Amino acid sequence: MACCPSEEKYGYEDSRFEKAVDAHFHCSICYNVLKEQMMCRNNEHIFCRGCITEHLTVNSHTCPECNEDLTVETLRRAPRVLSNYLSELKIKCNYSTRGCQEYIRLEELDSHVENCGFAPMKCSNEECQMVVNKREIIHHESTVCEFRKVKCHSCKKLEQDMKAINEKIEGMEVMKEKMEGLASKEDVDDVKGLMVQMFEKLRFLENTIQISSAINHASNTLMEDVLVAGGWDRDGNRLKSVERFSWKKNVWERVSSMNVGRVAATSFVYENQLFVAGGCDSDAIEVLHLNECRLQWGESVANVPYGCRTLRSVVYQNRAVLFCACGKTDYCAELYLTVSYTCKQLCKIPEPARKDYTVVAFEHKVLIWGGQSATNNSLLDSVLEFDINTNEFKAMPALPCAVHSMAAVRWGDQAILFGGFDQDGQSRKVYMYNSKTGTTTQLPSMLEERSGCAAVITGNTIVVMGGRGKTTGRVRSVEAFTLGGYSWRYLPAMNDIRGLPIATVLPTRNIR
Repeated sequence: MACCPSEEKYGYEDSRFEKAVDAHFHCSICYNVLKEQMMCRNNEHIFCRGCITEHLTVNSHTCPECNEDLTVETLRRAPRVLSNYLSELKIKCNYSTRGCQEYIRLEELDSHVENCGFAPMKCSNEECQMVVNKREIIHHESTVCEFRKVKCHSCKKLEQDMKAINEKIEGMEVMKEKMEGLASKEDVDDVKGLMVQMFEKLRFLENTIQISSAINHASNTLMEDVLVAGGWDRDGNRLKSVERFSWKKNVWERVSSMNVGRVAATSFVYENQLFVAGGCDSDAIEVLHLNECRLQWGESVANVPYGCRTLRSVVYQNRAVLFCACGKTDYCAELYLTVSYTCKQLCKIPEPARKDYTVVAFEHKVLIWGGQSATNNSLLDSVLEFDINTNEFKAMPALPCAVHSMAAVRWGDQAILFGGFDQDGQSRKVYMYNSKTGTTTQLPSMLEERSGCAAVITGNTIVVMGGRGKTTGRVRSVEAFTLGGYSWRYLPAMNDIRGLPIATVLPTRNIR
């Protein structure tokens, strides 16, 4: 028997295939699944083209199986039926280790690999040696790379402002010359008045330039890393695992896992501590100190008032307001986050009883969007406003469609709502809801349909991760949108598939 070649190009490894491949379809030289299969002319023993060609060139002009005379020229093609069978096998992409999770028909593998968004590409910015996925290269080169050439978005405006200032200065010089030739006090007073007006206009232009500079500085500040935890995995198991996305490294890194697996839990940040509650059968609350260099989970002395698998929460002053979104109870409660950690029931949420809704806090008011009926699972488009100070609810203008299981972030007086499940199934739609007027504006849709995803906002960038797709099941994909932009872009996928995870941002000082 001929020796086994070590180069990967000679055959396909068994571990790459979606299903086990019968031993009859393996090359007896490299022991892998056949690639460009050829056979000897007399006894029809089958080998990879690369394997048998090297054997006949280096070792001997005989078949490795039957030892009959054989040369490269006398090799024959394998039967069409064999080629057709192999071409239909599903195989992992060459770049599966870089994040591509697709299984492709073998005959389409080369075409897929050529266009795969996970193919490695080296950054073209001078001095940068980083290699990133093909689909992330534009974002890396234009936004993340520390060697990128930063485009000035306000240069034209600054040039116009400077031109205006120069014109005003020239006008002042002319006024000065005129003053020197004036004889009457009245004329001098008139010119002084004009000069005061000019100085006021110059001061306004100076302030405008300073504001433009501040906006540019804010857009270039270091974005906060993203932390994501828990959720369902592909097989319906509750995850304990936790990951953080580093903007600097452009990669998801595993950090310390939670003590218990949680799905559809709730999280809130108070005094640089991340609290995670619900999403399991326990009433325990886990806590993570975000300002510590080594992130390590502990257990809070506080407990949730009821074991709720789908919990919602907001923080107001020194307490967390909790909403049960699994239909177990239609009462909300508040948990004090001071030393006493006392908890008390507040009031009942108005009919209809609902679950899988979305909440966002605006100072002392909480808005509740959509969900589905806890009694008959019908979709809801209604919006409620809850006043924490008075414990009163009032109706707000409805959403454009009935939907449940959306993710949301707050942006000023607006809430931005992502995906969810509507009458057509999982949705890509993104809405911006004004908390004061109740008006809804549709923003550019996400790249993928998602329900039960998680979302955060850092600076002017929104990051949406995980959830369940319309045809893909639960996903690990991540996408981002810059407010003021026109389209979404992919970020590196998470290490784990996550449906109904929780997410937050980390303080800048915790970014290493």
